[in-house]
Amino acid sequence: VFTSGDNVAAFEPVGMEDEQQAEQETEAVNAALSKDDGFFIQIHNWFKSALIEPVAYARIWMDQTESVKSEQYEGLTPAELAMLMDDEYVEITEQAEAITIDPMGVPSIAYDVKVKRTCKEAKLRFEAMPGEETLVDADCTTLNLDDCVFVAHRTKKTYSWLVQNGYDRKKLDDISPDSGGDWDSERNNRLWTEDETWADDADDKSLRTYWVHDCSCLVDYDGDGVAERRRVLLIGDKPFVNDEYDYQPIIALSSVPMPHRHPGLSLADLVKDLEKLKSTLM
Repeated sequence: VFTSGDNVAAFEPVGMEDEQQAEQETEAVNAALSKDDGFFIQIHNWFKSALIEPVAYARIWMDQTESVKSEQYEGLTPAELAMLMDDEYVEITEQAEAITIDPMGVPSIAYDVKVKRTCKEAKLRFEAMPGEETLVDADCTTLNLDDCVFVAHRTKKTYSWLVQNGYDRKKLDDISPDSGGDWDSERNNRLWTEDETWADDADDKSLRTYWVHDCSCLVDYDGDGVAERRRVLLIGDKPFVNDEYDYQPIIALSSVPMPHRHPGLSLADLVKDLEKLKSTLM
């Protein structure tokens, strides 16, 4: 229902001067979402979670991804090689040179090189999150989390994933990896049909796991008496990011919102007593 139309998301102009900008924003966001192969299943998971849990969470953010590609060039001139070396995103891994003679008998030098090219790309991301990975201030009384004092996404990432996403190897090496025996009851309940055991391969450094807390919090960091929203990212017990950041990426959804409470009621909550009665008596 929510993904079958031309526009999944639409921006409404505030005034006539905003009409062109709203139209461009609508086209840009829908183009980005339509290119995401997993968008439909993420929307499905978010809404279905809201049917079976009191509150369901999703996260929307711009992901600054970084990937490394291998490239090979043959027969480069010295000028072409110099241009390649001046590229800050290129690292030459292998280089060989050869003397060539043109039809006029003039010798020249040609280079064969292999390089690693680092590509950076900003991409719109939408992800439905398991409930146990979302931490919300206990004093929050609304479904809207934009003004919540503290919201965090708590998940585990491998050493390899953290390095690929640009986190400092030296700082990671100073953090003790977490042990694997930390499944909570909420995760166990969600995976009750799965025959799984936690396996943390401590012998493989690249697969060691670390708790990552990506927090959005209101705090008076500069001491002026006014709390500002900041993004604080913790890996283990060490901060890797601490920036003033006015965007809070986590959104909440509930089937039956309740007044003056953050969690509402799910469809499962409404029929639970009736199901138990039917199971017991009928």
